[in-house]
Amino acid sequence: MGEEESGGPHFEATVARLRERQACDLVVSAGGAMWRANLPSVTVASRGLVALDVILDGAGRDLAERRAGAGPTLEFNGVSGGYARPGTKTVIPATAPAKITCRPVRGQDPDTMFGAIVAHLTQDTPSGYRFEIVDHRPGNAAFTLDPALPVLAIDEGILADLLGAKPLRVAMGATIGGVFAKHLGVGTIFFSFSRSDEDYHAPNEFLRPQRSTT
Repeated sequence: MGEEESGGPHFEATVARLRERQACDLVVSAGGAMWRANLPSVTVASRGLVALDVILDGAGRDLAERRAGAGPTLEFNGVSGGYARPGTKTVIPATAPAKITCRPVRGQDPDTMFGAIVAHLTQDTPSGYRFEIVDHRPGNAAFTLDPALPVLAIDEGILADLLGAKPLRVAMGATIGGVFAKHLGVGTIFFSFSRSDEDYHAPNEFLRPQRSTT
């Protein structure tokens, strides 16, 4: 789809628009990775997605001293701001943007999670500073496939016959299953054929030719 790592901004809208045309009993996806080269897996659950950008804007210009103290943080996808060219520059940037994503699991609401992050970041903003929040919602809720679904056992048998080992049931991936569950009302099974060294979703992604035999 070309949008795997950017939240699929057109994916959900397309599924919703074509809901009647895409009516089905189950979605089967070939995306994802194998657990090991000789051990297949069936993805039966995945996390959702919450995304936002945060820009902390403080002084009107760069400062020569760093502000004392440090508050709690999140893991950021990217942080920018300040001097980034070769060498050093002992000043504090006036603006510091950060990109944040979260992966909600079953039972967590993306909007509630978004609100909690914003509240946490803004409640202790020092005097003279201001937060700009870039809202990338709607986010995606997590999904879990019913383990008693009859077609799941059939699919696992097919993989076992093809690859000589009973597949593991794993939870990985992100938003696709949740989108189909929301708009089509069906589960999604992922047949994952990539190996970890094949750089799936990376710029040099590839698939070994022998995988085509499955």
